[in-house]
Amino acid sequence: MCSGIEVKKPALLFTTSATDYKANKMVVSPLIVETEDSFSSLLEYATNNDVKGFKRSIEKDPSSIDEGGLWYVRKKGLKQIVLEHRTPLMVASTYGNMSVLKLIVSQPKVDANFTCGPDKCTALHCAASGGSFDIVEVVELLLSMGADPKFPTLKMLMDIGLLM
Repeated sequence: MCSGIEVKKPALLFTTSATDYKANKMVVSPLIVETEDSFSSLLEYATNNDVKGFKRSIEKDPSSIDEGGLWYVRKKGLKQIVLEHRTPLMVASTYGNMSVLKLIVSQPKVDANFTCGPDKCTALHCAASGGSFDIVEVVELLLSMGADPKFPTLKMLMDIGLLM
């Protein structure tokens, strides 16, 4: 007669000093890995409106505030998400993250009309296309820091025939 499937407990293949075997119980301490903040972390802080992390990151490297790095962008007219260059100002503007935006604006040498990516967009373009609930506040803040609402994107230039 068959009594069912016999399940064997897997053998422990390795041990660590963080493992304690007492009374047949295995207690594993949580693993914590500390890494250097990278530029992608700065963009994540801008996305998550994490002022504390963002501030800590720019204190280590103030020049990163106005640099472009690869970020996820939805392609207009397509159902694709691609990697394109964006600045922290652009990313925070896209998501309407006012706390991080105010911190960015308070920094010297932040260019509201900086363009990057193949579409040559600015933070104002990102705010307009992001569709956040705080779009009016974001646009007002960007305009107050000198963002040019008539700054052309690559698509605009192609549409009016200035680029071939």
